[in-house]
Amino acid sequence: MSVEVRLAAKEDLEDVELIARSLHSETVFRAIPFSSTKFQKLFAKPIDMPSIYMGFVVLCNKRVSGFCYGYIGDYYIGDKARVLTIHTFAISKDIRSTFIAGKASTALLNATISWGKAHNADFLISQVTAGIELGNANRFFVKKGAVTLGGNYALVL
Repeated sequence: MSVEVRLAAKEDLEDVELIARSLHSETVFRAIPFSSTKFQKLFAKPIDMPSIYMGFVVLCNKRVSGFCYGYIGDYYIGDKARVLTIHTFAISKDIRSTFIAGKASTALLNATISWGKAHNADFLISQVTAGIELGNANRFFVKKGAVTLGGNYALVL
């Protein structure tokens, strides 16, 4: 099985949106209607503003099977520190928890780290907020050298 990571392009929109819709449907936020309009605006940011926004797709056997979206900025209460924040790190549900998903996730993270270094990031923070397979996500990031910063909690009001 081949795994390839590249910057997201306009022609990836439909495939990435399908993965995002599927991911959204599994989260605590699934009752909120998915907005194609909002998603498409976010999808365009890494294409239109590549110095601030990052967007990668991972292809498994030449099929878009995941994506990563993030942005870089200054640390909010400190000086001289750049932080790359991963807002979404998603692998298609049909391959999640498989060997190829591990390869795809590693390739996606490595590309993200390289992008962060090229953009002078000092830290990379992943917002694992979907609440899906948290144990797998934790093992993956810890194995890659990340430290747990705490937790994300949601209350439905």
